[in-house]
Formats: sequence, C-alpha cells, structure tokens
Amino acid sequence: MLVVIDSYLSNEERRSVCRDLVQTIRSHSNAEILIINKHPDPCDVEADHYFYMGNSFLVGPPPQELIDSQLYEMPYTYINTTIGTCENWYPLVGVTDHVANIFNTFVVSSKIAEALGFSKILRIEYDTVLDPQDLQKMITDLEECEDYLFYGTRREGEWAKAHQYLVDVHAIGYSSRIFSGQRILKNDSDYWDLCRKIGYYGKWIEYVVPSFVERLRNDLEIKGSDFPVAIAKLFPNSKFDTINSPSEWSTSWDVIPKLCKLSYPEVGEKYDRVGLFYWNGKNSSVISDCTVVDENNKVIFHKVHQVHPNCWVFEEIAACDKMVAGMTTECEGQIFGNAQTLQRDEIPSLSTRFVFS
Repeated sequence: MLVVIDSYLSNEERRSVCRDLVQTIRSHSNAEILIINKHPDPCDVEADHYFYMGNSFLVGPPPQELIDSQLYEMPYTYINTTIGTCENWYPLVGVTDHVANIFNTFVVSSKIAEALGFSKILRIEYDTVLDPQDLQKMITDLEECEDYLFYGTRREGEWAKAHQYLVDVHAIGYSSRIFSGQRILKNDSDYWDLCRKIGYYGKWIEYVVPSFVERLRNDLEIKGSDFPVAIAKLFPNSKFDTINSPSEWSTSWDVIPKLCKLSYPEVGEKYDRVGLFYWNGKNSSVISDCTVVDENNKVIFHKVHQVHPNCWVFEEIAACDKMVAGMTTECEGQIFGNAQTLQRDEIPSLSTRFVFS
C-alpha cells in the first residue's frame, strides 16, 4: 500500500506538521510514503518517495455559458436550524480555486503508484495530526474495499442534485486504476472540460472526486466502501485541516450577523424583510453588537448578543430604501468588524439566504 501525503510545504510550520505525520505513518504501518509537494522549496521529510508538482494553477471564473445556463454551482456553506437553513454563498473566484491542483494529486499519485507496483492508495492531507489507531482503521478499511474508500459520504443543502454527493478528502482511499488513465489538468479549459464530462460544474473537490468515480462506475465495474459519517466524527482522536490559510472560506463567520434574503415554503423568496443570522462555529462564546440605521440615519435595530459555541440566533427587520448595518464581533479578546450598506433593490442579490422549513 502507498500512503500519499498531499502538501504545500511553504514554511517551517507546515514542514513540521508534515514530518510528524510521516513519523506516525512510519512508526505504525509498513506502508511506503509518497510526498507530493506543490511548493518549490525542497525539504527533508524522510518519505520514501518525493514528487514536486510544479506549474500549479488556480481555476478562474467559470465560462459565461455555465453561468447563463445556471449549470455552475457556486460554493456555499450552510447551517441547519430548527426553523430553517442559512445558506452562505461565495463569489466566482477566491474560494476553492485550487480544486484542479488537488484533483491532479489523485492523477499523479495513481500513475506513480502503478509505476511502483501498488494498486491501492491512501491519500492524507499533510496538516493532519493522525492518531495511530485511526491510521490502522483507515488501512484496514482500504484493504477490505475494492476500488475506493469514501468517508463522510452525504448530500448537502437544498441545491445538491439527485445524482450528486460529496465525500471528505482529508483522508480518502482509491485504487490506482480509477485515476491513472486521466491526464493532468493544465489550465482552466482542461478543468471545465472535466466538469462537462462528469456532470458537476463547480469548484468543490469533495464533489469532483465522487462525480468522477460515478462516471467510471459502469465502464470499470467500480466497487467501494462508503461511510456516511463525517470523518471528524469517525476519527475523533485525530485532527484534520490543522493549518488554514486566511481566506474568505475560513473567515466568513468572523463577523456576525449575516444579512439574509428570505425564502418561504411554497412561496419562494420575498424581499420586504431582511434576516439577521448569527452563527458561532468557534470554540468560545462571541459577543456581537449590531446596529442598523435607515436612509435618514435613524436607528431601526440595535442588539447585543452573546452567542455560545455551535449556537445560532435569528431575527428579522422590515426592509427600507437604504439600510446601513454596523457590526462588531468579539471573541477571545479579538474584535472583528465591518459595515454593510444595502439598498432595497439589492436584497435579491444578497449572497446569504435563509430558507424557512
């Protein structure tokens, strides 16, 4: 078995956590280790094999035809509540643009595995603190499956199509034959051509990989193992995604509340009111102070909320011609803030939507 560590070892912090992962795998398995590094600086992480994957690229905006035909699936996160779901949407670029680089690691690792004589691959992201017993469970799961090992298999959100599902890619297993016949993606055109082939038009690698597998399932008679539980719950003694670069994805909930357009059952979206959604996904309580004024600078809303970890608050205000919301959020001594101006005719274009159950 070949264990592939997908990495971007650009500084000592990243190299250190990767070395620790290599040592855990080395000490508790007989697997050979391949490092795929997307950063040009060489580093000694004591792996059996090392591959520098240069010429990486970020996927830009989707072709206009995909936007016009409403085929493009914008990435979003969502929070389920007892009264509905808050969908937090993201722009065309700036989030998950590295999707092609990640897909290429599946292709490269498969070709290298075949050259080395390995039929099965366990791919782990470099910033994983892996418990030895969890590693053994992953290896056992992969040995018992035929072609793929998916953790966290699930459908998410109202917008997921019937044939689509996603999987966690922090740790994932696959046979080399699935990806070895695929060529490397070199540019945006290659990536969107791939999307057209697999029937998924978005930038989430969590959807790309299973969509690719489903496309090949009948031709290759692919079989595998699905675990429909999030990987963090399956392996609570391990830590995944321990190094996050600042991005709109990782900081999107630093300031709350979010201004939301509202959607109702059997009615759809209505724009006479605006929702204020507070969500705290951090490990400590946060204090949110929000003031909304109208076009005459008259205060129409002011609340201070203490929001505990993994808790939410939802409120509504009547829409007016112009609203300016000033928000500050304090967590563990850090204060984040911004101001958002919203015209009435801009409500339909809000990137955050609350869908009532």
